Amino acid sequence: MKTRTLLAVAVTGALITGATAGGVIFHQHAQGVAAFDEARDKLAAKIETIETARGTAVADLAEAQHILDLASQPGALARTPALTDLDAAVSRATERMSAYDELLAGPQTALAEADSERDSLFWRSDFAEATAAMLSQVNLGSAAGVPELQLEAVAAAVEELERTTEIVATEKRITGTPAAQDSSGSYRPAVEKLISDAGFHVRRTTTEAAACGDQPIRGAAAAFVCPGSDDVWIVTGTIPDDDLYLDAAVRHELAHQMIFKRCGTPDPAEAGNQSEAVTSSYAVLYLGADRAELARPGEVDPAYAMTPESDAAARAIHDQGCAA
Repeated sequence: MKTRTLLAVAVTGALITGATAGGVIFHQHAQGVAAFDEARDKLAAKIETIETARGTAVADLAEAQHILDLASQPGALARTPALTDLDAAVSRATERMSAYDELLAGPQTALAEADSERDSLFWRSDFAEATAAMLSQVNLGSAAGVPELQLEAVAAAVEELERTTEIVATEKRITGTPAAQDSSGSYRPAVEKLISDAGFHVRRTTTEAAACGDQPIRGAAAAFVCPGSDDVWIVTGTIPDDDLYLDAAVRHELAHQMIFKRCGTPDPAEAGNQSEAVTSSYAVLYLGADRAELARPGEVDPAYAMTPESDAAARAIHDQGCAA
């Protein structure tokens, strides 16, 4: 009986020892699984952060490219600093987009490998190795370190584009309004409405009182503008109101205003020494002025005589912007 008892005790002890060892193994397995899953969640969160940053960058770049396309159209921004800065910002951002893919490559591979291995892992050492591989990727790099699009350049281009878009719209309104006479044959009511519809103020004066400040307007001007003012003056007594030249003359003065809005000066460098001729060309090409009326033989001051060069300069100002 004693021997059997001792044997039973020995067997029981072995079973207890085996159970204890098994319990330790399963406890260590559970610890390994928990650490593994925690590392996986951290890695997945890291990947999501980078992908979110990339998504934002892609959207910003797409919007910037759209604005760049609009700004590059004739009559938009062309040579302006705002377009130059936006073009450079879009180019840099496009070149750097690959940085997000490079930043995601390691973490995505580590996560895919870990997911495929998880069910086959058992020993604590196996989990520890897989967990360490994931944590090493969590600690590598950051989406915050990836260069982003310069949104300041986008904002500046948008602001400038809004300004020039308004100019283009105004020019289209002027061009779309043909010369018209009232029942008495006068062009004056129509040209005054044209000035007002274009967003400028109608002013009336006589040949004796025509002046910009204290500087009298000499000659036989039918209309004139003063630099920096939103006024367009119509001079009574220079030509009859039923003369089509009145409409052409007013469009010439509106061209002065539109060039000023584009360039900040009525005499941009692109006009060279042909400022008045370029203004007449601009009025004909973009504001619907009658070329024949602005080029009446024997009646036009030589300074106003349009040439192929003045047409080319007007196109450059309208389509490409002003250098200064």
